[in-house]
Amino acid sequence: MQLAEQAGITQSVVSAYEAGRREPSFSTLAKLVEAAGFDLTVGFEPHVLHTPDFLNLLHTNKNQILQLCVDAGVSNMRIFGSVARGTAGPHSDIDLLVDLAPETGLFALMSLEQKIQELVGVKVDLVPASGLKPAVWDQVMGEAIYFG
Repeated sequence: MQLAEQAGITQSVVSAYEAGRREPSFSTLAKLVEAAGFDLTVGFEPHVLHTPDFLNLLHTNKNQILQLCVDAGVSNMRIFGSVARGTAGPHSDIDLLVDLAPETGLFALMSLEQKIQELVGVKVDLVPASGLKPAVWDQVMGEAIYFG
């Protein structure tokens, strides 16, 4: 017995589906699948998010980033956090520890952070080393990767 007949559909309609000239409704598709000896199931799965290659983003833009740092009075940039540990995920940001020249103010630091974000295309947190709390100093310095 043919699939079309078992599903209660004309052969010409099945041929149109096969040729891509028509699309079956969900209920018709279910009949066709059942006639073929299968069960139709529909499910939802979480979308797998892509994790950027954060280190590559930084290294690709290293010269520009370091020039921006010089211009802003920032030096001794180090990568820390999930990127340094190799545990970054799709929602991670890039944590950068920096030393500030005495004349570097908050607005210059915020502007630099924004410019680096625009270059690499992901969120960046610039953290002045002088502002690290003693409770996290050892952990941050232990995982920090010198960048420039």
